[in-house]
Amino acid sequence: MIACVGQQAISGSRVPDGFENRSLPHFEKHSKLPAAKGFVADSFYSGLTPTEFFFHTMAGREGLVDTAVKTAETGYMQRRLVKSLEDLCSQYDLTVRSSTGDIIQFIYGGDGLDPTDMEGKDEPLEFQRVLDNIRVSFPRSTWHFHLFHLLFLIFLNLRSSTSDASLPPCTHTPTNCTQTHVQTHTFFIT
Repeated sequence: MIACVGQQAISGSRVPDGFENRSLPHFEKHSKLPAAKGFVADSFYSGLTPTEFFFHTMAGREGLVDTAVKTAETGYMQRRLVKSLEDLCSQYDLTVRSSTGDIIQFIYGGDGLDPTDMEGKDEPLEFQRVLDNIRVSFPRSTWHFHLFHLLFLIFLNLRSSTSDASLPPCTHTPTNCTQTHVQTHTFFIT
């Protein structure tokens, strides 16, 4: 832009002929010179000639129209998607179901993690939702057993996957967890 503005493209190609086999009446017929086909040799700093300015406005106008049309198209597509998906709901059994109870997905997003709850938290798992799921999935009389059993198994796996000397040794096989993942689980359990 400092040296020259460059070739102006209209519909992805050079400026087409529009006035009896020429792009503008300022050029000779059948001219293949760069200036006759939309090449702007001057810079904005030095100023554009009238023909260069006209070619530049042709390309700029196409960009404005394209932006306006694309905005409308993507907005309409987004509206149709929202309308078609508005009756879907994530259930406590982690399935995604329609308002009539039809299963759309067996687990939300393939991993069960809700991106709205993960935003700004830096945590890999929604522990509260997992506990709510256990409470709904199992009878109230067995909550203590299932919660204790689940937390104990997680705790044993975490102990086996860390090399922290302050933790008692564990003979279970180590899991392939990152240290951040282990610390997050340990913080929740303890």
